[in-house]
Amino acid sequence: MNLLLFQTSRGEIFPVIETIPPPEVVIGEDSNRWQRIKGVTLQTYHRLKEKLDYHENLCSQLRHASELHVYHPSSWDPAEVPERLRLFFKSRYRKHGRWLCVDAVLAFLGIFFMPIPGPNFFFYYPAARTLGHYLARRGAKQALGPRQIFFQEEPLIDQVQAHLGNLERVSDVVADLETRYQLKNLAKLLSRLTEK
Repeated sequence: MNLLLFQTSRGEIFPVIETIPPPEVVIGEDSNRWQRIKGVTLQTYHRLKEKLDYHENLCSQLRHASELHVYHPSSWDPAEVPERLRLFFKSRYRKHGRWLCVDAVLAFLGIFFMPIPGPNFFFYYPAARTLGHYLARRGAKQALGPRQIFFQEEPLIDQVQAHLGNLERVSDVVADLETRYQLKNLAKLLSRLTEK
């Protein structure tokens, strides 16, 4: 799996991961009550996924990676890159651990609204968020654990990083990065870096 590292205007690391399409969730007519609840929760999570924090999705995708190819600007000190990435995943692991507890409690309280007819937003939304934080926490934990991680400099990242204020000037470089590393909406993601 490919992971590209950029830097915000405040000097924080901003990883971007290759895009993996979500699996299709099908709820069969012969499903029992538990299977329907699980299926609706998964569907809600996948619908919300596009609206969630990008790095939550990034961490959850890392659950599927057996090896990670990390590309960073050539201007960065190669000895510091693994530590910066480790600190990023460590902070994400803690953040999603806290929110996992909060949303799990809210989902539990939403169970009491199950007898009310109609969609149970008090349960399904917190349950989907609990699932999202659980998956992100698992991915961050796997990224922190022992796995094959390969670090490599990528000069194209330097070109993009130098023109973050005006990505139109390097639109061909951005398109090249998207094609080379299977990225989606890279320019939209990078436009956030000047805001952070």
